[in-house]
Amino acid sequence: MAISDFSDIITAFSTIAMALIAGFALHTWRKEFIGKRKIELACQIMKSVYDVQDAILYARIGRINELDIKEVEQWVHSEKQRDPEHMGIFPERYFAWVPHRRLAERQDKIEKLQNFMNDACLYWGLELMQLIYELTGYTLKIRTAAKDLYYSDTHQNPTILQNILFSNNANDDINKRVNEIVEEIKINLEPIYKDQHFKWKKL
Repeated sequence: MAISDFSDIITAFSTIAMALIAGFALHTWRKEFIGKRKIELACQIMKSVYDVQDAILYARIGRINELDIKEVEQWVHSEKQRDPEHMGIFPERYFAWVPHRRLAERQDKIEKLQNFMNDACLYWGLELMQLIYELTGYTLKIRTAAKDLYYSDTHQNPTILQNILFSNNANDDINKRVNEIVEEIKINLEPIYKDQHFKWKKL
């Protein structure tokens, strides 16, 4: 074999080896990058899930004080000025808007979780996307019940609407389902970021 032929073979092997090393390095980088992204995303989604859970539980607290009613009264009158044809003033039913207003205060947290739905589907499939959709859907259910009870323009029993709006019972249908959704998401996402937790040291 001529020296030039041997040199060509070495060059070919070197090229193949470099391509394999580059391909392996790219695969490793992509795996690490996607893994890091998945950890960060799991943590962010879980935090947003907890925020929306808190928002729903807070909105439905049955305790209403004078400040709650005063804030609703101010909001109703501002809406009346903005849209006089569609906002009625019924002081005896101001209480119905309280859960609606509590959710409105946390609308940014609700929207943040909704914005994670596509990423959730991309990384974990339709199951997580559907759970997020169902969880945020309860905020719409509460707001709709508030409107229906305030205007009394539905055939639903007012007691049923009030049960949607208010509850201090952790085991009522809505609270129970919300907690089940959160627990299912936690079971699947927590292991992804749990090892990243800082180990707290006690004295």
